[in-house]
Amino acid sequence: MPKKRLSLQQIIAKLYHIEEQLTQGNSIAPTCTEVCRLSTASA
Repeated sequence: MPKKRLSLQQIIAKLYHIEEQLTQGNSIAPTCTEVCRLSTASA
């Protein structure tokens, strides 16, 4: 399968989403896993 490249905008959107969850005191483990998976896929 071809590797999916993430645009900078998509990465920033993910980071904002994590920040929102942190401010609300939610668990960010699934989001972190997803971001890590996506960032390694774009490498």
